[in-house]
Amino acid sequence: MKQFMDKDFLLSTPTAQHLFHDYAAKMPILDYHCHINPKEIAEDRKFENITQVWLGGDHYKWRQMRTNGVDEKYITGDASDREKFQKWAETLEKLIGNPLYHWSHLELKRYFGYEGYLNGETAEEVWNLCNEKLAQDDMTVRNIIKKSNVKLICTTDRLEWHKKIAADETVDFKVYPAWRPDKAMNLEKPEYLDYLKKLSEVSGIEVKSFKTLIEALVKRMDYFQERGCSVSDHALEYVMYAPASEEEIEAIYSKRLAGGEITKEEELKAKTAFILAVGKEYNKRDWVMQLHYGCKRDNNVVRYKQLGPDTGYDCINNYAPSSEMADMLNALSDTDALPKTILYSLNPNDNESIGTIIGCFQNEKTVGRIQQGSAWWFNDHKVGMTAQMTSLANLGILSNFVGMLTDSRSFLSYTRHEYFRRILCELIGGWVDNGEYPDDYKTLDSFKELLEKLKEGGMETPTGIMKEDWSLAAHFLAEVYEQQPDVEAFVSSLYEGTADLANNEKFNSLMDFFDVMMENNYAKDSAIAAERETTEMMLAEGQIAFMFGGNWDWSVINAYDYTENMGMMPVPQNTDDGSNEKLVGGGSKFMMIDSSDATSDEQRQAAKDFLTWLADSDEGQSFIAETCALVPAFSNNEKEVSDPLGKSVKKYADEAALIDNYNYLPDDHLSICGATFQKYLAGQIDRAEFAAEIEDYWKNTTPVEH
Repeated sequence: MKQFMDKDFLLSTPTAQHLFHDYAAKMPILDYHCHINPKEIAEDRKFENITQVWLGGDHYKWRQMRTNGVDEKYITGDASDREKFQKWAETLEKLIGNPLYHWSHLELKRYFGYEGYLNGETAEEVWNLCNEKLAQDDMTVRNIIKKSNVKLICTTDRLEWHKKIAADETVDFKVYPAWRPDKAMNLEKPEYLDYLKKLSEVSGIEVKSFKTLIEALVKRMDYFQERGCSVSDHALEYVMYAPASEEEIEAIYSKRLAGGEITKEEELKAKTAFILAVGKEYNKRDWVMQLHYGCKRDNNVVRYKQLGPDTGYDCINNYAPSSEMADMLNALSDTDALPKTILYSLNPNDNESIGTIIGCFQNEKTVGRIQQGSAWWFNDHKVGMTAQMTSLANLGILSNFVGMLTDSRSFLSYTRHEYFRRILCELIGGWVDNGEYPDDYKTLDSFKELLEKLKEGGMETPTGIMKEDWSLAAHFLAEVYEQQPDVEAFVSSLYEGTADLANNEKFNSLMDFFDVMMENNYAKDSAIAAERETTEMMLAEGQIAFMFGGNWDWSVINAYDYTENMGMMPVPQNTDDGSNEKLVGGGSKFMMIDSSDATSDEQRQAAKDFLTWLADSDEGQSFIAETCALVPAFSNNEKEVSDPLGKSVKKYADEAALIDNYNYLPDDHLSICGATFQKYLAGQIDRAEFAAEIEDYWKNTTPVEH
């Protein structure tokens, strides 16, 4: 039986585990749709207790507490925070099969270090632990965001707090407003006229018609855009399409502005005109239009009057004519005014219809211009996410998927991204391990795509290159020799002067990778000045994502606040020879006993005793694996290397996925070829010149005997 929510939680295959730990886990979070309070970011709020940060405003939890028969007093009422937490703990233990069980325990693990199970009996222990952690200086709102590797947040709340955040130079992540015009669209609501008065005041345009309504909204869009907004969000019952003439729309608005009631047909025509008008404006601005639908809101009228909206009384609506949504998109597309669009339905039965509709309106302007949004609200669980992504893969392009959003009011909910990523990796990993798709994640093209995503997420320079001659010449350049089909024959051709490095497939595939690393190097403008220790530190602390190195780097990395989500990977190359699936590795420490007369029998015996101690004794075996952090070469040494880099090497070794080291380089290869490689790194010579200088070195070198 597997341990509860261990490091491989939800990851049942080797490929799924590799995809998550070596790729997905390290990716930054772009939370493009959420409901967290920007005031709390601006003020860098510090929560007094776990109830405040966990249960305040979380209608997901409220809904389940009510289902468990908990009195409203302990949910939204005047009970103490400790009492509310107790009732939630007693509810959580019953939520097997509900994503809240996993989300809650992920949050306890990641933010509070709690590895147990929250229930009614452990509530006091967890309450005290969480509150002690929350009292620490590193548990403010901003620090929680940074701990979660969040680079961008889009909220739908008041702009004055966004202004304060933008003016605060200590905020090192992006916080932008999202445009939510629901109140402007919902003309059937009783409070609509009051809203229009406010809109008129803030925009400076008196709203007295549909035309002036749009003019006022355009002016507000300008205001939002100046503050970084580039995404809109619409909550719809369904995506309707009921076209009408300009005259008819103006008549409907004239009737409503005069205080009259409108029919359902008139409401649908007005909303259609509204979406068409703002959609055209979004397209002009290159904004993203998000359409959420399939929800019937505020079903419990008694509770709505008591508590207001967004309190947990919504449900799935199964009325969503896909033909009307297609017609709406077509009406915008027909005038070349369709903006980048994300479609979300709360009803999972709509997955296939969305998957087919989005394919009708893609174009060359943007990859994945029309998207199906992630499994939303009642669907953001394992079954729902798997179903949505499977449907998208079946009918569209999963690789272009916009990915996860929190849609949350809690600063601890970023673990939902981890949950999503584990499910995604499990899905893809299962396909690969079942032989349905190739194991091709190591190609250079995929690597470049990954770097671009990292940069989009805020990591401007995701790679690091060590400038040391031993790294460049003894390790990277050596791979050019080691990955040849016949290493000895190739090295002989170098000695003989017949090798053509500039046109050698392996040389060029490896140098293509090196060029990508150089282009994305954090020290691109001062590559020769960058110190090894600085590069290792930046990798350890997550400032960069990749560096060329080996498990020897652990001696420096472990001195910093490193992430466990790191390991070794083969050099990504667009080749089909299998080299992009293997590490270069082998014995790095060789010990010999001198048999010459210069060594006494006593000395030779002492050397044998030392080697016996290394190989056979528990202390010696621990010295190799733990103190030296080396992968044991002796079959009788079952000590596990503890660091993540060493573990990666051992994994490849166990899978027979190592390329042998070439151990017969000339003595001056490191210094002379290393200096040449440094010239290339500094941009002083191009690839052809580099190849020529390496060839000249070998032609003028005495062959090494072996």
